[in-house]
Parts: sequence; C-alpha cells; structure tokens
Amino acid sequence: MLYLQRYTTFGSLVCEEDVTVPSKKEPAYPQDEEPADDGMAEVEPTPEPDPEELLKGERDRYLRLAAEFDNYRKRTERDMAEFKRRAADNMLLALLDVVDNLDRALETSDGCTVDELATGLRAIRNQMDIILERETIEPIDVVGLKFDPYFMEAVMRMPSDEVGEGLVVTELQRGYKAPTYVLRPSKVVVSSGPKTDTDA
Repeated sequence: MLYLQRYTTFGSLVCEEDVTVPSKKEPAYPQDEEPADDGMAEVEPTPEPDPEELLKGERDRYLRLAAEFDNYRKRTERDMAEFKRRAADNMLLALLDVVDNLDRALETSDGCTVDELATGLRAIRNQMDIILERETIEPIDVVGLKFDPYFMEAVMRMPSDEVGEGLVVTELQRGYKAPTYVLRPSKVVVSSGPKTDTDA
C-alpha cells in the first residue's frame, strides 16, 4: 500500500493531506472475506433412475392396458350378442304372425272350398314375402342360367335337348340371398347337354 501527499488550495490557504493508494498486488477485498454469492451455485447432478423401478412401472402399465382392452373386448362381444338376439327376436315375432294365420286357415279349412283355401294360403305366402323383403332377403333366380357354385348346389346332372350343357334345368329348392351373402343356395338340376345313345 502507498502513502502519498496531496495539496489542496483554498484561496491563499494551502492544505496538506495524506492519500492512501492500494497496491496492484493487494486483493480488492480482505483476505478473511469471501466473495459475494452471485446466484450461480453449483447444481448437484440428478441421480440415475433405477432400471428395476423403470421395468416395474412399464410392466404395471402394460398389465393395466391389457386389462382395459380385455374389458372392452368383452363389452363389445356382449353388445354384439345382444344386437343379434334382438334382430332374431324381431324376425321371430314377424314369423309368429304367419303361424297365427296358418292356424286360422286350418281351423276354417273344413268349411272352405279348395279355391277359398288356396286364396287364404296365397295371402299367407304374400305376408311371408313382405317379411323377407323387409329383412332384405330375396330369392335367387336360377332356371336357365349357367351353374354358379356360389349361388347353387347341383343335386344331379341330366341330359336335355332344350337346355344347353352347364345350364340349370330345374330348381328343386329355392335359394335366398342377403345383400352381402347367400343365406341358402338353390338346389338345382344341371343339364349335361343333348341326350346321346349312351344316355338311353
């Protein structure tokens, strides 16, 4: 540390005072004091997660998701089964009306003529057609068409001079189809072509 003298003049009066100048090698703060905290304290490193704990957490999450999916699957299956049951019930209720009309026709058949009985049966058949149409079920037309195994079931083959080979000669049982699938294939007889001497 350096000690200097400085002279100050006030008018005709000269004043002398000592001035202390710190040495360049002298620290800017006392030896026994610490520098002020600037808010940048050292951050301790975050400990690494335990792999066993991570695995356990993922396993628990997987089991929880699996249980939720299984519950969803079961609920969906129950809803679908209930939907199918209700659809079947509606069809059966409509068919019960047909059964009731058949019972009435049988009860009155003794006092009816053949023509009256046939008229009643045709009315019941028309009622059945209305039910099938409402359920989008329609008959399959097959006579005279080329045999198609998707819509038809060949019961037998027979020679025919009128119907070409591979075409349907006769329908033995009518088939029915829905918009996207065959409900019941038609049972048919398929032509094997004109009769030959070996067919005699």
